[in-house]
Amino acid sequence: MGRLGRVRAGRATLLITLLALTLLFTLPHPAHAADKPKAVLVLISGVTIDDLKPGGKLPALRQLAERGGVALLHNRVWGDFNRNAAYLSVGAGERMAAPPQFYGQTELRDFQPDVSNRASKIGALGDALRRERLDIGGRGGLEAWLVAVRSDDETSFLPYNTKASLFIEKLPDQDVASGKVNHYFRVLLDRNAFAKRRIYVAVPSTSEISGGAPYRRLGLLIAVGPGIEPGSLLTSPTTRTPGLVANVDIAPTITELYGITIPGAAGQPVRAGASRDVWGILDALDRQTNAAARATTPVLAGYGIFAGVSCLFALFALRSDSRKWHFTARFLLLTAAGVLPALLAVGVIAPQTPLSYGAALAAIAVSIAVASHFAASRFGTEPLIVLFYGLVLAVVGDAVLHTRLVERSLLSASTLTGIRFYGIGNEWFGLLLGAALACVAPWWLGVVVVCAVGLPYFGADAGGTLAATTAFAALLFAKRKDGLKRRYVAAAFALSIVVTAVFALLDRLQPGSTRSHVGAAVATGETASGVGALADLALRKVAMNASLFLSPWTLMTIIAMVLIGFGVRRLTEGGLPRALGLRSAVVPAAISGAIVAFLFNDGGVAAGLLIMVPVLVRFLDALLADRVERGLPVSG
Repeated sequence: MGRLGRVRAGRATLLITLLALTLLFTLPHPAHAADKPKAVLVLISGVTIDDLKPGGKLPALRQLAERGGVALLHNRVWGDFNRNAAYLSVGAGERMAAPPQFYGQTELRDFQPDVSNRASKIGALGDALRRERLDIGGRGGLEAWLVAVRSDDETSFLPYNTKASLFIEKLPDQDVASGKVNHYFRVLLDRNAFAKRRIYVAVPSTSEISGGAPYRRLGLLIAVGPGIEPGSLLTSPTTRTPGLVANVDIAPTITELYGITIPGAAGQPVRAGASRDVWGILDALDRQTNAAARATTPVLAGYGIFAGVSCLFALFALRSDSRKWHFTARFLLLTAAGVLPALLAVGVIAPQTPLSYGAALAAIAVSIAVASHFAASRFGTEPLIVLFYGLVLAVVGDAVLHTRLVERSLLSASTLTGIRFYGIGNEWFGLLLGAALACVAPWWLGVVVVCAVGLPYFGADAGGTLAATTAFAALLFAKRKDGLKRRYVAAAFALSIVVTAVFALLDRLQPGSTRSHVGAAVATGETASGVGALADLALRKVAMNASLFLSPWTLMTIIAMVLIGFGVRRLTEGGLPRALGLRSAVVPAAISGAIVAFLFNDGGVAAGLLIMVPVLVRFLDALLADRVERGLPVSG
């Protein structure tokens, strides 16, 4: 080889060496367990925000929370609550079921419902860390084991292995009851144990709310360590509520530290954000939850009785010639309707006893009824129409502005049930659609309601989109075509499918953490994608509603409404103009929307029935108004 060849060979060798060094330092390479961040998950039971308030038994835990972020923790499980299900749900990233006593992992799997492959999600946290060759250490017995269990091995962690990438510790219940755990957290503070590792303190199991059984107090989640600014408020895409996270968020939050995810997890990683009044926000959320738990059954039962009696009195008054009775019946109907917007206001005030809650609700409802009466006189319309328009604007405004009035009301109370943390639930959707139809809403208001109900940024309700679009399109056809024929209903339903598909596509285009369950199903459906995922959701909703329909309470409610509706129908045979207009257009549209809601909404039985309630009240009020104005006896 000549000199020129040797020079070229040397240059080539140097170039290859530089290229190799560049690849070595720039390309990603597997990290060893020692390079991974360390995390500690401390599990305790029975602790609530009361224990962290001034004078509470855990002042050191409050100080620890102030060094990082804190949120209330929603601990819903699948089926009846027990501690085994609560801790299993933490590690699975999914709401799980568990027997109060069991003797092995096989029994745990057999106990899971055949929904969303829940049996396969046992051991999600342990499996995710094992795939990255990360060790889990722990102590604390069964509860710690349930969190760290792996799908293939009952011995999922190394006891007392404090050098593991994740260490799980369950503190003894007797130490929590006596307040001795305060010393544990004092040691963490004194040693600054969170300087180089992330520490999570979770309370997956609490006691029932006093006077609010079967609902339970919200637990706590505290996060301190690198990346968590002191004085932060935790939240997650699961709840979309500052200061509230869910038990299913804990496992995805831990795995995110290691750059891994849990496939199919129901929860999302928790985020910390700055807040000026952390403890004030948490206290208000806790107070509203406890108030709703105590008031839900007695207050809603009392309201149901009052509303039913008001409707029966209206039927009785229609057979009377007394104008005083007619006026009284209309005001009772107006007051019963006024309870609905009053529920939004009282949810914020959150009186702590059922009696005070009911009293506040009654006072605000009467005030709304009186205000609607005077407003109607000024605008030349009927008081009930004014009230229903106000209700529509309130619910739509809440969905658009995210003021969370619906979430805190008794008809939703998302922090109690945990069924739906954001958007418009079935109950309020039904009332919103029914109120808009009862007002014979113009087309543009129908468009506003459909967008508020269905768009992922607002209501995020796919079944509601189908029902609302069908109902408003049917109403438009009925008004313009002088009646509603079958082909018009079919066209309305076809339009609703198109609108729902467009909204689902918009939902899919959002970032993964901000999608609703519909957008997630369309994007990552386990059994299908796109339209197929929507079909799977629809079939599941139909099966659920079929079972709900056969419950005794549902059947009794339907029978009562049918009997009242039959009585109202006979009363319109006399040819009263207002009632006939409602009968030919509004009622068929409402029935169309109710049927679609029943078929395609989770819990659509409630939505379908509540769609008909405002329409029925409006019908009775129109009959009374016609009776008073014409001074004619009513046949039937």
